[in-house]
Amino acid sequence: MESISLITSPCQIYMGCNVINRLCEDIKFLKGKRVLVISDSGIRKAGLVEIITDIISKKFEFEIFYDIEPEPSVSTVDKCVKYARKSNSDIIIGVGGGSVIDVAKATAVCLGNKNDIKNYYGINKVPEPSIPKILIPTTAGTGSEVGMYVVLTDENNFKQTIASKYLLADVTLIDPLMTISMPPNVTAETGADALSHAIEGYVSVKANTYSNMVGLEAIKLIGKFLLRAYANGNDIDARIGMSEASMLANMSYGASSLGAIHALAYSFTRYFGFSHGRSNAIIMPAVMRYNYIANQEKFSNIALALGGNIKNLPVSDAAAKVGDIVEDMINSMGIGTKISSYNIAKSELPKMAEYTLENYERLLRYNPRMMNLDQAYDVFLSTY
Repeated sequence: MESISLITSPCQIYMGCNVINRLCEDIKFLKGKRVLVISDSGIRKAGLVEIITDIISKKFEFEIFYDIEPEPSVSTVDKCVKYARKSNSDIIIGVGGGSVIDVAKATAVCLGNKNDIKNYYGINKVPEPSIPKILIPTTAGTGSEVGMYVVLTDENNFKQTIASKYLLADVTLIDPLMTISMPPNVTAETGADALSHAIEGYVSVKANTYSNMVGLEAIKLIGKFLLRAYANGNDIDARIGMSEASMLANMSYGASSLGAIHALAYSFTRYFGFSHGRSNAIIMPAVMRYNYIANQEKFSNIALALGGNIKNLPVSDAAAKVGDIVEDMINSMGIGTKISSYNIAKSELPKMAEYTLENYERLLRYNPRMMNLDQAYDVFLSTY
């Protein structure tokens, strides 16, 4: 373990069914007068934005920005900032999944500073605080509502990460009832994303007592509730459990690091336009099979936390089963984990491996098992 760990969280986190009803109180506390609600068209069609605007409309003026795509781009943030400045907004409410939440955080930072978001790529490059922001997730996946990171796609289709304490929410409202409208495929992909966060935060070489504790608890919750939420979106207990898991998973990797799952997964988004959650889901079992020998005790714990049938097995044998356990969970939600099933030619694999090593060494360095170019190719090939 590295000797220095950073543990961050929003100033205030409220969690529970109907917690959004305290929204006006929080806007008033943050001295907001003119609100910009940031969301997307899918959330709008689901009626979730209207729920929020009905709450705030009697006490505050507001504008709404909807034009956000999956895997949001830098240009989308620029458009949102321009819209916010034109409307004289002094407080941001982000309502949506990880893409919306990231745009809301980035917009708030730009409004509190003078430069465009591209000037803040990297770690601790944001000089001044953002304007106040309240974040309300409608998925249980990225956990971005409690994190200090934003990931955006630049003009070259590369992922750019921004990390700053000024990206943390002033208030986060996690209301599981806001996640009920997620269709099964979104529940599956966002849930797989949360699982990848929890696992990587837990097994990272930067792991510490805090990341271990919240990461393993997130894995347990996902093992208990993800398939239930996928099978029945109206299962309130499952939605509550997954909302908690998503939050804890983000806190785990935020206090340690991501690793090879994310490093390899980014190539699916880069070259084939896959969603972030599906990309992680495809490669996760293969990475688990590659990694488990590096920390058999932890991977045995993961197998147990996910409900694997490992009773009376030696630690080494239990750890070896974790890839199959994860793959069974992912496949049961209709997500294929064989690359060939997506009509991707085997000849693409070397390019994908090269992209991983060229761009995401910063993640691979914290993976529990070292990975070079040939090994990255072998992991892709093993799940082809």
